[in-house]
Amino acid sequence: MRAFELGLNVPEKLSIIGFDDLPFAEYTTPQLTTIRQPQQKIGETAMQTMLSILFTGKAPQDTILPTQLLARSSTAAFNENQ
Repeated sequence: MRAFELGLNVPEKLSIIGFDDLPFAEYTTPQLTTIRQPQQKIGETAMQTMLSILFTGKAPQDTILPTQLLARSSTAAFNENQ
C-alpha cells in the first residue's frame, strides 16, 4: 500500500475506504473498511431496466438497492473537533 511506503499510519494519519468488499479487504493490514453492495441484484436490475427501455421505450422508476458499510480498522472515528 502506498500509504505504508510513505510512512503514513493508517488510520491514525489517513483513513482508507474501499468499495465492493473484494475478498482481500478483510485480509489486508489494516483490514480495509469497505462498502458492500448486492452485485447480482445490480446486474439483474440493470438487465430489467434495459429490457423495459427496449420493449416499452420507458425506463422504470429509480431503484434503490441496499448497501452495507463494513467498518474495519483502516478508518478512524470521525472527530469534528480536529
